[in-house]
Amino acid sequence: MAREAQYVYWEHFRSPIDYYVLHHLVESLYHVADDFRERFDQTPWRSVEPPSRLAHVMHQPHDAMRHDELLDACFVHKLTHKYPPAQAGSGTVLARLLSEDDLELPRSAGERNS
Repeated sequence: MAREAQYVYWEHFRSPIDYYVLHHLVESLYHVADDFRERFDQTPWRSVEPPSRLAHVMHQPHDAMRHDELLDACFVHKLTHKYPPAQAGSGTVLARLLSEDDLELPRSAGERNS
C-alpha cells in the first residue's frame, strides 16, 4: 500500500515536498486505512539509537575496540554521505571509514569476537 501511495505521489509531483515524503505517506495511510494501521501496529518496534551511534562519533579518534563494539551493537548503521573527505581529520573514525587501506570484508559479530 505504501508503494502504491508513492506511485500516486510521483504521478502528481516532480520533486519531493521535503526529505520526509515517505514518512508523510505512511502517516497518512496509518490514519485513513484500517488494514494498513493494523499491519503497521503489528510491526516490531526498533530503537533508532543503536544504528545512529557510529554517525555520532565520526570526528572522534578511531579506537579499534570501540569500533568493534559499535559494529556489534547493530546489524545496520545510519551514516551520511555529506562529509567531504577533507573533513576526515587524521586518526578519526571518519578517516578510517574513508580509508582504502587494510579494508576487510564485513564479518559477523561472532567472527570479530573470536
